[in-house]
Amino acid sequence: MEFVQNFLQADIRTATPLLLAALGLVFSERAGIVNIGTEGIMLTGALLGSVGAHGFGNPFMGAVASKLLWARPSTSLPGASPSPSTVSSSPG
Repeated sequence: MEFVQNFLQADIRTATPLLLAALGLVFSERAGIVNIGTEGIMLTGALLGSVGAHGFGNPFMGAVASKLLWARPSTSLPGASPSPSTVSSSPG
């Protein structure tokens, strides 16, 4: 029984970032914005955070490095921001 409890705790803990990203996607879809690159953005941010934490030897500095190296430049890239023209289901 302890194995099942530990498994469920680990499952909930590791699924939380994906659930939060999915919740953000639900809100953006409801607003009419289609963002199909969410998982790639999360993976790249996690990779840069891990590399930064290893390089600096500090997890907090890894998070700061990820924010500086990925989050800021990605907002200026044309492909990283949602386009103003969205697909509409209504004709016209």
